[in-house]
Amino acid sequence: MAVFDFDKAARGFRLRTVHPPYSTADIRPKTGFGYEEPENVPVTTPPDAATLSLIRGHILYELAETYPAFTKLMVEVA
Repeated sequence: MAVFDFDKAARGFRLRTVHPPYSTADIRPKTGFGYEEPENVPVTTPPDAATLSLIRGHILYELAETYPAFTKLMVEVA
């Protein structure tokens, strides 16, 4: 749904981008932690075809052992 980074100096997360079709209002209720939200949060740039293939292939396969419910959901969405 979004990309976060961690600000070591502030000791907290910051919302960097939001994946379409989500909005910043969709993100906060889905997180279990507090974070900084800039006034204007950009939309995440979509991955190119090679990166998307890697995410839906090798990376999804590697995640399946540790996060089986998450990867099952990702296969259903794709």
